[in-house]
Amino acid sequence: AAGEAKCTYGTGSFLLSNTGTAPVRSGHGLLTTVAFRIGDEPAHYALEGSIASTGSLVQWLRDQLGIISGAAHSESLAAQVADNGGVYFVPAFSGLFAPHWRSDARGAIVGLTSYITRGHLARAVLEATAWQTREVVEAMNADTGQSLREL
Repeated sequence: AAGEAKCTYGTGSFLLSNTGTAPVRSGHGLLTTVAFRIGDEPAHYALEGSIASTGSLVQWLRDQLGIISGAAHSESLAAQVADNGGVYFVPAFSGLFAPHWRSDARGAIVGLTSYITRGHLARAVLEATAWQTREVVEAMNADTGQSLREL
């Protein structure tokens, strides 16, 4: 039904929000797509927000930095700290996709001090996925004029 959404998390993430039987043209950096059609019923449309790097961020912590031993370790490590310690991660390994569409963007880690631990870095990476997802949800809300009812 319109207002329902789903998000697939993997190497990247893909959030689709059902907009009903009429396509909604995005003014906020999202894609309009056919969600589904069953039999002779009218097609249902969706807004889609693609996020380039989510699960690949955790893989990067493991394979490139050696900070974690596996994906589950990122969560337990991040839970060891009360907050991100002021560290923010810009996850633009492949540019930024929705809603920015900036292929020239590059990743960054800001807020580093000698106080920062592996836990803060893991938390900043996980929070980057949450913030990117929130940006897409906010773009969907702006395009449809309503808040998502269900994710």
